[in-house]
Amino acid sequence: MRLRTGVAFRLVARAQALATVRQPDKAINAARMALWFQPNFVPAYELLIQLLTQVARYDKALDVCARGFELGAVSEGIIFSLRNVLPQVRRSENPEKMIRSLSRCLRAFPQQFDVLRTLIELLSRLGRYREAVLTCDGLLEIDPDLIAVAQAREEIFADPKARPQLESFQANRETYRRDEYDRLVAYNVAGLLTQVMTRFYRDLGVDIFSVPLIRALNNFRGKLSSFDTASSQKAASPLIQFERAWASYQDGKNDEALHLFKTVFNDGSARKRMNGNPFIREAVVRSGEILGRHQEKVGNIDSAIGIYREILALDANNVIARRLLVLLARNGNLREAANFAEAAITNRSNLYPQLLDNPYIMALKKEMSTAP
Repeated sequence: MRLRTGVAFRLVARAQALATVRQPDKAINAARMALWFQPNFVPAYELLIQLLTQVARYDKALDVCARGFELGAVSEGIIFSLRNVLPQVRRSENPEKMIRSLSRCLRAFPQQFDVLRTLIELLSRLGRYREAVLTCDGLLEIDPDLIAVAQAREEIFADPKARPQLESFQANRETYRRDEYDRLVAYNVAGLLTQVMTRFYRDLGVDIFSVPLIRALNNFRGKLSSFDTASSQKAASPLIQFERAWASYQDGKNDEALHLFKTVFNDGSARKRMNGNPFIREAVVRSGEILGRHQEKVGNIDSAIGIYREILALDANNVIARRLLVLLARNGNLREAANFAEAAITNRSNLYPQLLDNPYIMALKKEMSTAP
């Protein structure tokens, strides 16, 4: 294995040298030879895709992406190159071949919404709306929390040209789940906005109860909190569980919030889906960070360290857990750890997919714009 990797590495270096002297065909052959020696060698995939794209062999580049994903060769470089290929794929005069490769990419690595939308666009161009819906359904069977996939499915049903083919399909798949998720996200976004505005006006010495915008935000949250969620209690979605936990956390219901955060963090199914769904990854990891922070506050430092180590086992690049672990391991740095945690854990920018497509967020914007 080590010998094959060494040969593959040298072949990639040769391919790069050939590309530098503008011999693309020879460079492509060298990169392909590297993959013959080591079929899942990521640098070879990255270079080969770039070379094929440069010589406008977009179908071949897409096929190499699919093969790489199927063999577990996934990297930021490959994903970035794939996204660069997609605009050319959409304009392809041979959509059938592109559709096959796009389908392979999605089956191997479902969390690629750009790929999904390109596939749906090509299928729709050919009038194959049933196949487009079945593609979405297949991905949702893999992971029902791929919210962007559910949204793409809804958009297909909204196309008047698609309706004759889709009479036998259920139009609103898992609607209750999507609606509760959207509502909880809007509730929590409004809560974070309220916190920011409250601190701002308090620092100015203004009575916060006299600020129309804060009153509008509180009224909006009140409307959303009155919705009945009983019909969705059976939904075991870690994304919904996390949003419920965050809502309780913001409302001061700490025991309830900690129970839900613990449920998300220890969810074995969610952990298995982390690599394919970055939003689930964020929910699991952020739940662990909050649990660890709580253990610090109550003085269980060893427990907190154990949780941070568990986070790093799930996500080796997690900066927050690594930083807190270092600070806690040094006696006398608990205050610094606390300050870092408060700032880092309350940043939720990565946990809100498709905000602009959330109808409750649209209602929130309207509520804020009409506040006196």
